[in-house]
Formats: sequence, C-alpha cells, structure tokens
Amino acid sequence: MTGGQWILTFRISFAASLALVTYLALSSSDMVLAVPGWDKAKHVMAFVVLALLLDYSLPDRAPAWHTVNLAKWLFLVAYGVGIETVQWYLELRSTEWLDVLADLIGVMLYCLFRQQLSSLPPLQRINDEMSPTP
Repeated sequence: MTGGQWILTFRISFAASLALVTYLALSSSDMVLAVPGWDKAKHVMAFVVLALLLDYSLPDRAPAWHTVNLAKWLFLVAYGVGIETVQWYLELRSTEWLDVLADLIGVMLYCLFRQQLSSLPPLQRINDEMSPTP
C-alpha cells in the first residue's frame, strides 16, 4: 500500500472506532457490561487506540508534545469530556469525571510510548511506506 492508502485506512479506522466508542458510551449499560474488565482500564485502552489511530490519520513526525500534535491530543480529551457531559443527561448512563482522567492517561501513555510503538515491525513498515522518498 502507498502512504496515502495507509493514511486513508487509518482515517477510516479512526472514524469507525470513534463511532463505536461513542455508541458504547451512550448506549445502555447492559451492552457495555458484556465486555469484561475494569471500567477505567477500558477507558485507558480505548484512548490509547484512538490516539494511535488519530496520530497515523494525521501523520506528523514532530515530537509528541509539539504544538501540531497537541491539537490531536486536546481533541481526544475534549471528546472524552463531551462524552461525560452527554452522559450527564442520559438516564441510562452515569457521569464519572474519573473517566476523563482515564481518557487523559490513555492519551498520555500513547504519547510516552509513541516512539517505541512506531518501531514495532508492523508500524515500522507503515512508517517507511508513509515517509516521502528522497
């Protein structure tokens, strides 16, 4: 696949993942309980995955804390705050602001391990294919 095809694949994957997370966050808790595990751990893992998909959807090889990339991370945290705000108004769901902290931890974990993750063989190959050739 070419770099542009990889970017499109990551963008579609990010949009689908965002839709799935939104659906799970706003649907009845019976559906969410079907997935075993601790609630905060699910938030952390979801936001690690969302951060990776967003990062590869809008590739910029600047350091994780660079201004260009900060906008990506702030978007994800704002999304987490938005989900909790909507849950405030839903009878079937409850708002837990610690969920936003778990979301933030997921984004931060991705940022901390971004370099190491990008050197894993599948992502390294994708990075090589997405890099412009001299």
